[in-house]
Amino acid sequence: MNDRHTPPGISRLEQRLVKLALFIPPVMIGIITGVSLPVLWLLIAIAQTSNHLPLFFQSVLGTNILFFGTIGALVLFSLSWGCYVGLASAFLDQCQPRSIPEGKFSTALKMLDQEAAKISALDFELVDRFYLKRNYEVIFYTLKHRENNIYWSLIHFVGRATYSELSSEFENQVFLSTESSGSSGNFPKPENFYMQVFPNTRYDTFLSHHRAAMEVFRANGCHPPENPLPYDRSEFTRIENMINCHVIQYPFWAIQIVFWSLSNRGKKYRKSIQEQLDSRMITIPPSSL
Repeated sequence: MNDRHTPPGISRLEQRLVKLALFIPPVMIGIITGVSLPVLWLLIAIAQTSNHLPLFFQSVLGTNILFFGTIGALVLFSLSWGCYVGLASAFLDQCQPRSIPEGKFSTALKMLDQEAAKISALDFELVDRFYLKRNYEVIFYTLKHRENNIYWSLIHFVGRATYSELSSEFENQVFLSTESSGSSGNFPKPENFYMQVFPNTRYDTFLSHHRAAMEVFRANGCHPPENPLPYDRSEFTRIENMINCHVIQYPFWAIQIVFWSLSNRGKKYRKSIQEQLDSRMITIPPSSL
């Protein structure tokens, strides 16, 4: 049986910091960064005229290096701060899954209902809807296949886009996900998490990719559990915390997230599990049973 214990995340001091940061809209960080640029230019100009800078930085080349280097540092700080708050807030009690607020998101909910109806035609049934409020807002629809151990999540970032994720669990807490977001896989993941990414794919084809991957796992001796736990809100939180705890082990992880995202680190997962296995990109551990 799986242990639903939530692993430790951020310290109490960080929790207080993130709670305060959530009161600042993300757009405000961009505005502050933009306002800082002319102030920065003025300070550099004053330092040059008063000869307070080393001689090199008083030249044209030195001035450009100083100015654009500082701009880069400011932008990097702004992006890293947003990444830090977005991930760290997942450990706060106030940011855990909860019911969708009444009277909000009527347009988004109507759209999600329509998409859920299409998925239901593939032998899925809606089992839950919930809401996340962090430095962004997300609505989740969770559907379960009526016969197989497959869960389908419709993930709608309010005001942005909607993505799909198919997930299945195997013995030894091995997890498989098939995702439609092109940015999926940009962050490191634990060794027991396997992923394949197929952006802009029809629902029926998307499901076929996931089922094919499940067969690959079975063929390699890794089988679904006989009595899988339901994929409810607490299970969502447990799995999310497990992934996030893995990410924050990396030094300067918030800064690294920026570069992982800019380099589109997850593009390597845009191939099937079979192709990943054939190229020795992954290995599949057999079941202990």
